[in-house]
Amino acid sequence: CKAMYNATLSHNLREIHIAENIYNNLIVTKANELAQAGHNLTLVEGKVVEYCISTVFKGQEVTSNDVFEVDVNTLADMFGINRTQAYTEVKKMLLDLLTKVVTLEVAGEKLHFQWLSVLRSNDAKNGLLIQFNPVVCTMLSPVRLNKGRFTAYPLENIAMFKHRFTLPLYNLIKSNCYDGNKFTTRIGVEEL
Repeated sequence: CKAMYNATLSHNLREIHIAENIYNNLIVTKANELAQAGHNLTLVEGKVVEYCISTVFKGQEVTSNDVFEVDVNTLADMFGINRTQAYTEVKKMLLDLLTKVVTLEVAGEKLHFQWLSVLRSNDAKNGLLIQFNPVVCTMLSPVRLNKGRFTAYPLENIAMFKHRFTLPLYNLIKSNCYDGNKFTTRIGVEEL
C-alpha cells in the first residue's frame, strides 16, 4: 500500500518506494486490542492487512478519509502471489475484506466491525485504493499507540508464514510478550 492522505486522489500523494529489499524496513504497528481481535482471515488476507498497516506513516493520525493505494506487484513479490493474476486475486481478497467481521472486546462489550470501509478499483489501470474502517483507524492512531499498549514487528517476520493460524497466534504472542528483555506470555485455550 502506498499511503495517500486526503479523500481526494489529486492531493498529497505520499509514496513509499520499495527499494531492492522489498520489505524496506516496514514495521507493523497497531494497538494490542487490534492484534488480539478475533477475525476469520485467510493467511494471505492477513498478510495484506498487515502490509497496509505497515505503510501507515508512523506518528500521523489515520482517519477513515485517508486513502491507501495497494501496490499489487509489491504484494505479489512479498507474499508469493502469482504476478500475472495479482490484480485479480488482490481485488477479490479486498472485496472479501469489506464483509469480514473483526470482533474486539472493549470494557466488557463486544465490538464488531470490518477491516475496510471502502475499496475503489480501476480495472483499466490495475489500480486499487482502500480506506480503513474508522475503528481500525483509532487502533492505528499515535494517540492510542503512545499509551504504550501496542504491538510492533517487522513485516518481513510474517512473510514466510505458511499456515492460516500462524499469523493470529504470532500477533497474540507479540501483543503479550515483553517484560523488559524477558519473553513472557500466557495464552488461554479460549484465546486460540
